[in-house]
Amino acid sequence: MEKFDQLQQQPTSQKYITYFDSIEYDKYLLGKSYFDVKEFDRATFVLEKCKSAKCRFLRIYSKYLAGEKRKEEERKDIMGPLENEKSLNKEVQSLWEEMESWRKEEDLDGFLTYLYGLLVKQKNPHAKDLKDIFIESVCKYQYNWSAWLELGSCITTKDTLEEICLRLPDTFMTKFFRIYVTVELSGTPKSFKDLVDHDLKENFANNKFLQTQEAIMYYNNRDYDRAEVIFDEIIKSDPYRVDEMDVYSNILYVMERKIGKLSYLAHMCTYTDKYRSETMCVIAWTLMGHEYMELKNTHAAVISYKRAMPYYALYYYQHSSAIRPSDARMWTRLAALYEQTNAPTEATKAYTRSLSCTDIDVNSETQAIVKLASLYASLSTSIISSSSSSFSVNSNKEKAAQFYTKLLERQDM
Repeated sequence: MEKFDQLQQQPTSQKYITYFDSIEYDKYLLGKSYFDVKEFDRATFVLEKCKSAKCRFLRIYSKYLAGEKRKEEERKDIMGPLENEKSLNKEVQSLWEEMESWRKEEDLDGFLTYLYGLLVKQKNPHAKDLKDIFIESVCKYQYNWSAWLELGSCITTKDTLEEICLRLPDTFMTKFFRIYVTVELSGTPKSFKDLVDHDLKENFANNKFLQTQEAIMYYNNRDYDRAEVIFDEIIKSDPYRVDEMDVYSNILYVMERKIGKLSYLAHMCTYTDKYRSETMCVIAWTLMGHEYMELKNTHAAVISYKRAMPYYALYYYQHSSAIRPSDARMWTRLAALYEQTNAPTEATKAYTRSLSCTDIDVNSETQAIVKLASLYASLSTSIISSSSSSFSVNSNKEKAAQFYTKLLERQDM
């Protein structure tokens, strides 16, 4: 009776949540088991009429992920959203409407608020209240790092970061968040050291998150030697770590002399989890490194590589370019592999994507333009021979002419 009296004295929303949590616990466990094996539709079904915060979160999130899975399955290629804008999560609208009604009727907890923010972002990535929603989520529950990451994605300037930090709780999570966003905004070594205060050094002396952020900061500032040293220490103390190893592999590839170490890293990541996105990137950089070595080998080795490797490499570059869509080198190499495997249309798409990347250098940009001019000219010829429509022929001829014109303009500069 005493416990019942205490429950009655609680606010109505908290009282009902406690009550429903207890009577729906079995359904929650069943739904969670389905969720863990990625049977999202089954999890959604068994939790359909549940009212506890845990079950509602799991149901909405399961249905959202089921929609994400179907969206990915509808995509015919990995050229990205610029090439296939019609692939949408069809569950988002109905889920948003349901959660919108909840927000009007009650105060959602931190997890449901985070999920609501995801739905708003899917509907409109530039929604004005996105930052406010994720700030609300982390203030209600500060240990959901996914919510912090979503909040970080809304920040594009240091001034915005300073403004938002004033609205956040004074905890170590806010300090970690501030460090993460500063590194993402290409902070300098001095700005990084200023943020790692005495309390963080004392309480998180061997924290892997802080170590990787420091390494990434040096990487962003092109100090590859220091970044490599820190990553070496991380692997030594945590040999089966896969997080951020894609960045480490990029460092090793850029340093060129580290091909042996890059191969070892690829072996380690493949052994630990061969299907992780980071592993895909590591293997892609390793293949590029081996190609670099092969070019210094005999003619027979080069011929062997060209015959066998492209089909093996294509799989990894497809996934890596999807993971690192702003990396021009990934798209350029993927385009070259499409050429080698007789897929000229896909090659034009990949070269076009490489030109849209901000990190592309002048030589790579010129090479991509040359390739596009040549590919479109070849496509117009092959279309004529296959008796395709005159529209396709003219379209490819016009594109070829455009890229040849660009080349002439570059020569005149």
